[in-house]
Amino acid sequence: MRLQASVTLEERGLDAAVSVKSGRTLALLGPNGSGKSSLLGAIAGVLRPDSGRTTLGDEELFDVSPGNSHWPRPDERLVGLLGQEPMLFPHLSALDNVAFPARARGVSRTEARREALEWLAAVDAESVAQSRPGALSGGQAQRVAIARALAAQPELLLLDEPLAALDVDAAVKIRAVLADVLRDRTAIFATHDVVDASMLADDIAVMHDGRIVESGPTRDVLTRPQHPFTARMAGRGLIRGVRTDAGLELPDGAVVRGMLADDAAVGTDALLTARPAAVELLSRHAGAPGGDSNTITAPVTNVETHAEVLRVWAGGLIADIDLDAARDTALARGDLVTLRVDPVGATIYSNAMSPTSD
Repeated sequence: MRLQASVTLEERGLDAAVSVKSGRTLALLGPNGSGKSSLLGAIAGVLRPDSGRTTLGDEELFDVSPGNSHWPRPDERLVGLLGQEPMLFPHLSALDNVAFPARARGVSRTEARREALEWLAAVDAESVAQSRPGALSGGQAQRVAIARALAAQPELLLLDEPLAALDVDAAVKIRAVLADVLRDRTAIFATHDVVDASMLADDIAVMHDGRIVESGPTRDVLTRPQHPFTARMAGRGLIRGVRTDAGLELPDGAVVRGMLADDAAVGTDALLTARPAAVELLSRHAGAPGGDSNTITAPVTNVETHAEVLRVWAGGLIADIDLDAARDTALARGDLVTLRVDPVGATIYSNAMSPTSD
């Protein structure tokens, strides 16, 4: 079933609309506080928006648009919501936690337990069937919570950062479980982790300050970002200009060469994206040695440690510097630097957000 959701909640600065095709998983990608949980909460029915309407297939989940007030209870919607915390019933075994949705539908205890055991097997948690939540590890508890959410047989599954509270090892295992159970399901997976989005989602919608700033197939969004925020999330540099025969012409007249996509016609607004590995820091001061045309001189806008390198942001591009070299360079915000872009590692493509784009 296709989901169409539109939600406005003024107090939280949320004004967003998403669409999820039947059988596909949408990653709602954004930082904490961007509005992901509020959007999911409204769809699930645990948070009432100021206005909005959501349909799932032919069914209207809610409609609180002007002149309407259709707001069913959460248990009246064919929606399952799983959050960061498992929220299991502490007095019930894992088996009976998973059997609870079927029991609530009037299924017999024996049949509900049989179905629950099948769901536990689907998430590789049969071994903890008789254990109570207090005896489970974080990863085990989240597996049981996933099984319980699936046991409710929702037409739409909502997952609100279900890996955020897990340690690294547990998150890796649960990610593999989710990759299996989300296959061919209509679902929204809220996350601030690009790895989760790339591994679990068919499509991505990027949230920033309560708005959807970009959406599309996962690979397209992460490899050809349209919005600077998306580029930062994906760890890529992004610069704007006009497509020329040679590459991308910047506002100051400089031309940066790169791999040319077919969708960027000469004379139209275009974008260039490059990973840090394709960008080299040449100098702390303006002026590139050798007059290399594929350089940009700009002030540093941010400096941060990333893994074992110093990540430098300047002119919309990102360069990684070895920490030992970084100590000698001692870069800071505002320092003027010159960066060289490797044409092979840069892609130039259409600026779809431009009002002049086709």
